[in-house]
Amino acid sequence: METLNRNHISYKEMDELIGLAEKVSENIDTLKGKIKVKKAYMLLYFVLPLWIVLLIILGILGQFFNTIFSSIMPEIAVKLLGGITVVAFFAQTLLKFQELIKIKITINKEEKVLQKLLNMIEGYKDLYAEDEYGHNSPILLKALFEMRLSRISFGVK
Repeated sequence: METLNRNHISYKEMDELIGLAEKVSENIDTLKGKIKVKKAYMLLYFVLPLWIVLLIILGILGQFFNTIFSSIMPEIAVKLLGGITVVAFFAQTLLKFQELIKIKITINKEEKVLQKLLNMIEGYKDLYAEDEYGHNSPILLKALFEMRLSRISFGVK
């Protein structure tokens, strides 16, 4: 934008800046929602193998004490199936953790962009001088921009 060397900013330019800030803010909110989902899956992928390990231990103990588990689950099949399942779930947890890191990096980038946009908008707020038709900006338009800005999530740390 060429507004850096001017003493005012137009309605259209201000509207575009605020619109971009709104989109970045929405993107940050979406990414934060994805983080919550990834964390839930990671918990599932971590807890489920623990239950499987517990079942394996019970199966082995059952075989040791010659209880009902020994007739239901042969030791080798239990160990093999349980081991494969545990490894698969831990691998999934690792993949989700990598995805989580990528999302967090993207959120950090988006938050920096949002912070720059908000700083730019704050600097231009006082320079906003005309509406889309070139008239002096009415108080109503300034209030509208203020309301739009107040709805932007300030997710920046």
